[in-house]
Amino acid sequence: MLDIKPIIEARDGITTPVGKVRGFNEGLRDLFSRAEKAMEKGLAIKAVNMSYAGDPQEIENRPEYQTFVAKAKQQGVTTMISVMSSTAAINVGPGAFCAAFAGK
Repeated sequence: MLDIKPIIEARDGITTPVGKVRGFNEGLRDLFSRAEKAMEKGLAIKAVNMSYAGDPQEIENRPEYQTFVAKAKQQGVTTMISVMSSTAAINVGPGAFCAAFAGK
């Protein structure tokens, strides 16, 4: 199995594919990298909200997450993680991860 994961961006009510990665770990690194670049440019709200279609502890235990949270804290950005809503999880499937932030 190739284990290709899409990276989807939702902006102004429109969703578009912005990338593809191989595997969940690479997907996390890609999303966190995108969020870090947005933090460097400046966020409209100094927060990144994340949700996971599973137990959030699974994400919190990952080194990619821990590194991202440390970088966000250094820049004064609040991070939050929660269980993904049932509605979203039904649409994207179990194990899906979302990082939401508002760039300037």
